[in-house]
Amino acid sequence: MADQQKRRPGGLKRTHGATASTAEKAESSATPQTKQSRIVTEAEKESSQMSIPLELPEGADDLEELRHIYDAAFATLKTDSEHATVLFRGVIHECDRLLRLQAEQTPPSTPGLPPAFYWIYGMALFCLSELTEDQDALGFLELAEEHFNHGLELIDSASPSTRAKYDEVGERLQLTDIQSRLTLACAKTRISQARILATQDMVKSAKTRRWLMSAAVEGFNKLIDHARQQGSEEMRLAGIPWLIQKMELIQSYAELLRDQAEVDDLLQPGVEQLKKVLSDNSDNPKLWNSLGLSYWSLARFYLDQAEDVEDDEEKENDTKHQELLEKAKPYLAQCFEALQKSEQLFADGNPELSLLLLTLGEVSINLGNCLEDGEDREEEDQEPEQRLCGLTQTELYQRAVDSFKKARQVGGDDYMLPEHFEVFLQDWEQEMHDD
Repeated sequence: MADQQKRRPGGLKRTHGATASTAEKAESSATPQTKQSRIVTEAEKESSQMSIPLELPEGADDLEELRHIYDAAFATLKTDSEHATVLFRGVIHECDRLLRLQAEQTPPSTPGLPPAFYWIYGMALFCLSELTEDQDALGFLELAEEHFNHGLELIDSASPSTRAKYDEVGERLQLTDIQSRLTLACAKTRISQARILATQDMVKSAKTRRWLMSAAVEGFNKLIDHARQQGSEEMRLAGIPWLIQKMELIQSYAELLRDQAEVDDLLQPGVEQLKKVLSDNSDNPKLWNSLGLSYWSLARFYLDQAEDVEDDEEKENDTKHQELLEKAKPYLAQCFEALQKSEQLFADGNPELSLLLLTLGEVSINLGNCLEDGEDREEEDQEPEQRLCGLTQTELYQRAVDSFKKARQVGGDDYMLPEHFEVFLQDWEQEMHDD
């Protein structure tokens, strides 16, 4: 066999990143009498007001108009980020105006703005945070969190009719009540804040990040538990997407971390939660995929460290490298088994299958790298070749090849593998030809 390092896409990061949709990622709320966004300049206000060509329903009031502006901004987000930025700033400007009107004109006895208003306000800030630099984004996210929290505080005092008013976005998000949407958005906003803080100063932000992640996980768990406690099977199953989404965000955040205890504290409870839910839903491929990706995140913590010392010629670092691979090995094996199960359950045409196969191929390569090189073994004077997950090193590399080829097939004629996987396939095929 040729040098296995040629076949190893070392230190690869998953290319898909966070998977949650922007529309569902965040929420925020501020005290209307005292806090406004403070982010829209006079020039931006004029630009926002001049750049929102909307067909509003006849007789629409201010809040209905606000919702239509937000929907227009969201619809533009993926196709024209520059125009979406203008529209979201227009939403924020309108929200500030409505808050000023309420503070100046509303008697204390008159009902205030409904919780759905604060969902829209916070979501506009959250979406704007994704379109700006990290430093500005953090400020937007903090304000968004305040607005979401204020919306949640209003839930107890708002009448049922006020809660439901202007709440048509609920159907789009498949959440049955405004409280759930505010809870979800607040949780995602906190995770986004933690991500930015981790990239700015990992050490100084440790305490704040832990609080943000703990609060975010608690928010997700409230949604999951609420769904699980409902009587109907449909509502019980509704909690599964929130569990998967929670784990996706945690996995993405864990990629930034360098502290083993912090990684374990975030991922291990989620792993146990997934296993518990799988006990009653063993035919759900997305749950198996989420479990596999959680094990993959745990394994990659050690693989990334192993890569850092791999090229060092110091003997002690070679020993350290092997120790790190040994720690990664059980997580890799569990990941391999879970992803294989997910692959078996997914329909061939499922759009998620290609990405799963890429991860399965990379996991197979790393499992192979954990085994001693099996080339030139002589059966008569060598012990049986080592195996992981029942496969030899060569068989694991072949499993990776099969996964990448299947991913290309599932993806269709225009699908292209990431470059490092194409290189792996070319090296493998060249080796097979040489043999």
